[in-house]
Amino acid sequence: MPINIKKLPKSEMEITGEIPAEDFDKFVAQSIKNLAQNMEIPGFRRGHVPEKIALERIGEDAILHEAAELALQNEYPKILQSEKIEAIGRPQIAITKMARGNALEFKIKTAVLPKIKLPDYKNIASKVPPAAKPEIEEKEITEALDYLRKARASNETGTETNSGNKTNDLPELNDDFAKSVGQFNTLEELKKALRENISFEKEMKNKEKRRTDILQNIAEAITWELPDIIIEAEKDKMIAEMRGNIESMGLKWEDYLKNIKKPEDELKKEWQSEAEKRVKYGLVIQEIGVQEHIEPSETEIEAYANQTLERYGRANHAKIDKNRLKEYAQSVLGNEKTLHFLETCENKPTDTEK
Repeated sequence: MPINIKKLPKSEMEITGEIPAEDFDKFVAQSIKNLAQNMEIPGFRRGHVPEKIALERIGEDAILHEAAELALQNEYPKILQSEKIEAIGRPQIAITKMARGNALEFKIKTAVLPKIKLPDYKNIASKVPPAAKPEIEEKEITEALDYLRKARASNETGTETNSGNKTNDLPELNDDFAKSVGQFNTLEELKKALRENISFEKEMKNKEKRRTDILQNIAEAITWELPDIIIEAEKDKMIAEMRGNIESMGLKWEDYLKNIKKPEDELKKEWQSEAEKRVKYGLVIQEIGVQEHIEPSETEIEAYANQTLERYGRANHAKIDKNRLKEYAQSVLGNEKTLHFLETCENKPTDTEK
């Protein structure tokens, strides 16, 4: 199969080539078979419609487009393997010539992971101030207690308690109340637990902010040429994440879009900057992990995968692709280890900067 590869800016490349006529004709025959299988025509059993009648019903154009899709689904991975191209994202495929008895000519635009030159990331990370120790104000404990009192009142009356209710409409704050909301013997024990929980949440937020600051400072020291394809793929991922969250609350994605009066394309445009940031941070973490030889052990991967399976429930185990789950576990754990490495960096230059 004649193939020509042209390198483009921003780590993209254009692959042009053709699939020989005799090979394409095989996919045309498969296309007719696939499309005719579900046809229901009086006098013929499903899947046994003669080709001539199927052609009349389906149309030559639909058959050829189905054949082209089948052909490229089959050949594109082979091209990547033979040309040693580590493609990322969804390729943009254009058919430039398509007809029976002729070679199928195509043009594919794809991208590879951009090669980045890391700065002195250890030094950059070490200069980001440590996460601030959380301070808990007494009013935060009071607000948490009020929330628990309102929740208790709602449970007892079976109605929602609004914020306008007077304090004396709510359960009295005492040891009995503490016992009613958990395994606490006294009100002081409950307050202590609330303080610890609030402190923990703040610590996590501060830790996450410091990690983000480290990644941002490293990313700003890099000259980037990000492929459009990888940015668009990240936007698709963000849409999928938001859609999943919306539908998990029992809402319809289409209704949500109508409510915010924005189509998906507009959301994607708004997310351009955030998508670029997510891609940059991901590439930084990945490259540092490679340079520092950071990777989770097989035992850690297995343990994480098993914990994830348990969260899904045993009834859903058969539906889960175990190999993909292990790949996911390896990615999550690898990222966490790399971020922890950056958090604990001392002010020493990297090997690449010596």
